[in-house]
Formats: sequence, C-alpha cells, structure tokens
Amino acid sequence: MPIVKVAHPLAKVTHEVAIVIVAQKELETSMTDGLDPEQATELIVSRMLQ
Repeated sequence: MPIVKVAHPLAKVTHEVAIVIVAQKELETSMTDGLDPEQATELIVSRMLQ
C-alpha cells in the first residue's frame, strides 16, 4: 500500500476516483447551467489547474 506524505499546508491529496466523481457532478451541474459538454469540461479543467 503506497503512502503519500504532504508537507505543504495548502496541498490536497485525493484518490483519482474521487476526482472523477467530483468532475462528473460538476459536468452535470455546468450542463444544466447551459454549457455544452465541451465548454463544461474546459471550465472544470481550468478550475482544477488553478
């Protein structure tokens, strides 16, 4: 079992499955706000990279 140690106080460590679940919920929410799938994906990715 891998162990990850994080020292930076602002760092967040999550499992990749958690990211997929969050992204799917954000995608659905963005699409209900009128964005098409491509626009919603671009928005989610840009938020993750900030």
